[in-house]
Amino acid sequence: MTGMVREQVRRVIRTYGLIEAGDQVLLGFSGGPDSLCLFDVLCDLREELGFTLACIHVNHGLRPGEAEEDQRFVETVCKERGVDLSVCAADCAAAARSLGLTEEEAGRRLRYGAFDRRAAALAVQGAAPRRVRIAVAQNRNDQAETVLQRLLRGTGTDGLAGMDYVRTGEEGFAVIRPLLDTDRADIEAYLSARGLAPRRDRTNEENTYVRNRIRNELLPYLADAFNPNITEALTRAAANAREDSAYLKTLAEERFFDAQTAAGEIPLPPAGTPESKTAGAPFDRVNMDLNTVLAAPLPIRHRVLRLAFERIGLTQDIAAVHIAAMDRLIEEGRTSSETSLPGGYVMRIGYGVIECLTPAGQPAAEEAGEGTAPGGSGRDAAAMCRADVYTREELLTLIGAKSRAADGVPAEEPAAKALSEEEMILSYIYSKNFSGINEAACVLDADKTAALLAVPWEELRERIEFRPRRPGDRLPLKEGSKSIQDLMVDEKIPKDRRNHILLAAAGSVILCVPGGKPRPRCAAGCTAGRRTQRFLVLEMDGYVW
Repeated sequence: MTGMVREQVRRVIRTYGLIEAGDQVLLGFSGGPDSLCLFDVLCDLREELGFTLACIHVNHGLRPGEAEEDQRFVETVCKERGVDLSVCAADCAAAARSLGLTEEEAGRRLRYGAFDRRAAALAVQGAAPRRVRIAVAQNRNDQAETVLQRLLRGTGTDGLAGMDYVRTGEEGFAVIRPLLDTDRADIEAYLSARGLAPRRDRTNEENTYVRNRIRNELLPYLADAFNPNITEALTRAAANAREDSAYLKTLAEERFFDAQTAAGEIPLPPAGTPESKTAGAPFDRVNMDLNTVLAAPLPIRHRVLRLAFERIGLTQDIAAVHIAAMDRLIEEGRTSSETSLPGGYVMRIGYGVIECLTPAGQPAAEEAGEGTAPGGSGRDAAAMCRADVYTREELLTLIGAKSRAADGVPAEEPAAKALSEEEMILSYIYSKNFSGINEAACVLDADKTAALLAVPWEELRERIEFRPRRPGDRLPLKEGSKSIQDLMVDEKIPKDRRNHILLAAAGSVILCVPGGKPRPRCAAGCTAGRRTQRFLVLEMDGYVW
């Protein structure tokens, strides 16, 4: 029996790529039968597979006396096998009261939170985050219980898929389940054959929790009255659903990517991945093209909506009632309509876009109009903007140096392909006039801009500031001018963003408005051209669109 269980675990590890040579495996070790079995098997496999094993034990404080005995047992076993152990104490009952959860759910959150913190500490100590694996000891019977419990709640295909062999946790660490194909009875036989006496949690025999009633009452009844192989049937159904779910998720990811790019967004990386950790500040919104999402078949659309909120932190508690409310708004397409989701998240319909917002991503108050005080993001981003004036000769020198650097040509050597001065300048202007996701730039004629403002061109840099809109701001047009308020309405810029867009201004004269178009809107009559002698280059980094 010991060889069979060990071989099952080895096969699962290899089939699903759970552990590779050089990995750091952190095992959640309660001391119960499942975790003791997995601990013993991993200890035997660590040299063969080339990984390092460490353990973490969480004392939930729910069984005074017994919980301390559990901890001492785990400490003794780890010491005997030479395995590093970290112990964490938690007040599960207090957490349950504070969060409004059952003690079972609160315990799970505390447990995985402790696992993530310890995994992060191992990463800091030198293990690459991608190589840290959190191992948990759910078995085949746990899978059957999970599927049946979700079925009783009316779950869909994703829920019927049950637990996967590997998933990415909230902090980006892989959570692996090497025992997922192993029966509880085989685990008990393994422990007996190995002479291992696990700790027993007496609360598992109490039918206080729904999970315990499913394990102790419902599954035995179904086995006796309907199908003696009920555990096998449920896990087989989960495997079938997992295949369908994986395919649908792939389609949803593709549609989600398309919906973001169609809305002019840079697609967000999956939550918890290393890419999301290095992408800057936490994301507070996702924008998707309304028509792209609307055209998706309902199973894909619903997964796209869940993916969008998952990317910004809402990973659970989205129920069928929330999906139905979002469906209704998408199909109606009424601008400014919105619906609330758990945790203060909101889905809102904008101008041809679906906006998924965190509480932080929502405006503090409804916009009052043009005189509303600007948001902090605009002030912070202004420090990353600049205005520079170049003579024709200076600009040509700058362009030539950049061109040689891009081509890998030493600065003292000429570029391989010679362009005329006018071609170089026009190419620079075309490439520089753009609006991106978080940056924008434009090139103006410094002499024409100075004439518009009635100042010497030498004073332009000192006169120009980058700031959010103010009352009275106007953009010069070919005939007359237009208020920035009217311009933003015409460009269909969402109300909650208008006060965060940085403008290049000289007093109340607006020289450049980034965002809304592939190229920024600039003051008429001031744009640079092939015959321009002095160039005003405006570069804006920060929150633009």
